Amino acid sequence: MRALVCAASAAALSACTVSIPVEVTATQGALPASSVIELASFPIDESLRGQFGSALEAAFASHNVRLSSDGAVIAEFAVAERSATSGTADPTASTEENIVWSSEPRESHWWDQCEARRLRGTLVLLNRVDGSLLYRGTAEAIDCDFGADHLNAMAQALVQDSQAR
Repeated sequence: MRALVCAASAAALSACTVSIPVEVTATQGALPASSVIELASFPIDESLRGQFGSALEAAFASHNVRLSSDGAVIAEFAVAERSATSGTADPTASTEENIVWSSEPRESHWWDQCEARRLRGTLVLLNRVDGSLLYRGTAEAIDCDFGADHLNAMAQALVQDSQAR
């Protein structure tokens, strides 16, 4: 009986991997309909920025957004991967007594099967003429490891969100 309980416990624990799918966590504004976008340059390589840039390019295309080197809207983006146990605070809203998190740290747990990682992407759309902010969206995911599927899902979520408002 004891062996059966141990085997069942081991099977249950093996299912405790860390995985939180892509979620858009903050947005402001919207992409005007029929906008033509100039996507910021990115390296065509396997770097995190290169992969995310390619994913955004594909996401815009799949949402029928035309890309051009002289688009009326400039799209800039950032992407980062870090330990999920670290967070980022809003320095303008935080005080010594109260931290306002823009990305809250995740506690690690003894049952985690890996060191949880956080993938965070930001998409900013600016009006070329006056530089005004049209849209700013941030998305995050937590997992053990990240690949093209995560970057594609994040790009799709951000582009879709930019059009949903």
